[in-house]
Amino acid sequence: MKLPIFFALLLKLSSVYAQQISFLDFSEPDSLEYQKALVEIRIQKANDFSRNRNYSVIQDFTKDESRFQLNFSIQEYLENTNIQSTSFGNKMQMLENSNEPWIQFVPAEGKKEIIYGIWRQNLIHISNENQLPERIGEGFDFLVSEGYSDLAVDYLPFIGMLMEEQYLYHYDKTRLAAFGKGAKGIVTTVDLLNSLATQDPAIVAGVCRDTHDAGLRILRVLAQDYYTHFYPEKKIDIDDYIFLQSWTTDHSQHITISLINPTDMSKVYELDWGRTIVKDRTRGYEHGRNYGNTYRIWKFDKHSNTTIPLDFKRTQIGKLYDRHFFSFDENTRFMGIPDFDTYSDITYFQPAKHRISYTASVGILPMQQYFGLLGLIHRSRLRHIGRFIEYRGATGLQVLYFEDHLKKNLLFPIYHYSKTYSLQAMPRYIAAFKTKDMSLSNKLKLDLFSENTIEIFLTSSYFDSDNPTDYKHYNKSGDGNVIFVQGARMQYGKDKDKFSARMILQNRSFPIPKDVRLMSPNPFELFGNAIIVSPAKDLILDFNYNAFSQFSLAWETIGEYTNMHDVLLFSQIVVKKQYKNQATLSASASITRQLKGLSYYWYPTENISIKAEFETKNQANSFGILLQFPKNQPPVFGISYKKLINNG
Repeated sequence: MKLPIFFALLLKLSSVYAQQISFLDFSEPDSLEYQKALVEIRIQKANDFSRNRNYSVIQDFTKDESRFQLNFSIQEYLENTNIQSTSFGNKMQMLENSNEPWIQFVPAEGKKEIIYGIWRQNLIHISNENQLPERIGEGFDFLVSEGYSDLAVDYLPFIGMLMEEQYLYHYDKTRLAAFGKGAKGIVTTVDLLNSLATQDPAIVAGVCRDTHDAGLRILRVLAQDYYTHFYPEKKIDIDDYIFLQSWTTDHSQHITISLINPTDMSKVYELDWGRTIVKDRTRGYEHGRNYGNTYRIWKFDKHSNTTIPLDFKRTQIGKLYDRHFFSFDENTRFMGIPDFDTYSDITYFQPAKHRISYTASVGILPMQQYFGLLGLIHRSRLRHIGRFIEYRGATGLQVLYFEDHLKKNLLFPIYHYSKTYSLQAMPRYIAAFKTKDMSLSNKLKLDLFSENTIEIFLTSSYFDSDNPTDYKHYNKSGDGNVIFVQGARMQYGKDKDKFSARMILQNRSFPIPKDVRLMSPNPFELFGNAIIVSPAKDLILDFNYNAFSQFSLAWETIGEYTNMHDVLLFSQIVVKKQYKNQATLSASASITRQLKGLSYYWYPTENISIKAEFETKNQANSFGILLQFPKNQPPVFGISYKKLINNG
């Protein structure tokens, strides 16, 4: 059977296997899963959302030479006629009555294009960023007076036009060289706009991190004007709705702008160079050029006048890596509340001597991303450091191959891609430290812990498209993450008690440059400007009740308080019944909800999940079914099968 046909059959079936709740335990692992080889099949039905039909490009100025020639001609006309100080309306009237040759670049219904040209000319000569509100306000007021009212169609493309012009004519490639002089420092909004005024490609200023930061600063003023004018009753602070996201491309890093619609937070507008994109009811962040395992969120800070780091989250590829490396507890520890995800795969897990395990998996992610993953993990024994500290570590190497041409065609529709292949590798390491248990009473004990992980991400890609000049070639790129977790853990109960409970309070943090414009390819520059950011604090409660030898009940709740002052909740209950020391039937239900604050697109999807699992004697075989009800998305049905090999 051909591989794509096999993957298609996987999609037609359905399901995700839910890992059992258990906290990170420093005792020796003794479950059958650690001692026996395991084959697991997880299949989940694809739905319309997996094909991103809720993604549309509203305007695209990519390499639109005629648009920029019109801008240049308008600029020259206004400067040569010495009418720069006159009103916006007078400039418009003079241009409409002009018989200049550049009028050929104006479309048949090109009034808005002329307005954009005047608006641009007003902005490119500023000498101070404090002039932005006045200059942007002039263009906004004139567009409103002419009856333009659609934010995505009439206003946002103006910013995309400016950013695309900078990319085409003034892009500073020296800022991409890791050890070149250009990799250092920042490029200001004034520098970028003034470079446009020169019309000289020899005058360069900035790359994507600088340009999209400047776009954010222009958008802050423009969007605030828009919502204040059209929705005065809402009292909107636009800084709560505008963010940048940075991520790894096939050959570098990239940054785009997201504006969440304050009147409908399920709708997000994205500005990516000259493209204006509208996304409806999408969660997380994906892009056709995104080849990394992580994306980072940035927010403008009024007090420092910089765009500061806020949070980091996993991409679809990142979640795939984590599923085959972290335990459920480790994933919660480093990434917080688990997020809703859809995928189908077949996985083989082989424990080996010397505490090394091997994993092989093939499957499919949404948008027909076919993958094959190999992993090797070594988990160390418990070690004592002095009298009071205990250590356990994990070292791993994962290699991933995937093909994602459909995703690129859907989420980067500038060219048509027939083949897109990627080969990636990621070395990873976890160092977990804890104090020895401190006894508070006969059954109550306390310990403090610090868990840290480092990962190095390497990727190489090949594209075959209808534009071989741009996209028929090999590329390579990379990224890395360091995550810190510190916390306290309190445990109640002893090994054979009917009732036991645990409570964990933890803080997650990571190092990152203090300003998005300092996301330099130079590692010394990168870490020299790093700060430690804490995206969230977690409270984890776990209760276990064994009524008798063949029945057990477990309940876990995770509460998360984010640095946006929002409160998220995950809660799960698991009931397990064993029949005459033979088969075991378990059922679980979980819910993910946001209790307080604005629902940002990078937060976990609100979801209700119901799962049932039947295990034969000694867990030799396991059959599971899964139902998920993610908010604003179709319900998902899944099945799973798990078999332990050589179960004697």
